[in-house]
Amino acid sequence: MDKVFKHVQIEVGSDCITWIGAKHKTGYGALTRNKKHYKSHRYVFSNCVGPIPDGFEIHHLCHNKLCINTSHMLLVSLAEHRVITAIEKQKTHCIHGHEMSGYNVRIDKYGHRKCRACNRIKTNEWCKNNTEKRNAYSREYNKTSEKRKEWCRNNAKTKKYKDYQKQYRVRRKEYECGQDSGPV
Repeated sequence: MDKVFKHVQIEVGSDCITWIGAKHKTGYGALTRNKKHYKSHRYVFSNCVGPIPDGFEIHHLCHNKLCINTSHMLLVSLAEHRVITAIEKQKTHCIHGHEMSGYNVRIDKYGHRKCRACNRIKTNEWCKNNTEKRNAYSREYNKTSEKRKEWCRNNAKTKKYKDYQKQYRVRRKEYECGQDSGPV
């Protein structure tokens, strides 16, 4: 277990013990012990609380898939887990109080509803804490922006360019009206 706790970070204000090691494609923490693959929360639960019976799953009460704090885990049957997750999908507000409707909701690649406002806050915090990486991304974006401008100059008379301009104006208008989360 000592090796497991080298890959965790305690989050201030949430009591979550977040897995910062490898991640499974479903978003859960992943680890390998004795050539066997485990999801980090299941490994910690089975070693700290007890074995997980067949037909049972772990539900994260904190809704953080990377959390390995056993007090945030609940052992439930598969049927109970499906009911709990179905109810959570009907939530009207995120855990930070933002309304989960309209443009503030996005669906991730796993079909989960995500709060755009929380994502924006998390991104802004990341940018403040990682200025060097952010500047590198900006430089790379500017390179692609120059390529886009060059393409526009070369294709100014084509239908493809006019469609591009029309899409740009619509997106810009949405952004100015507050319907979009970011600039074009």
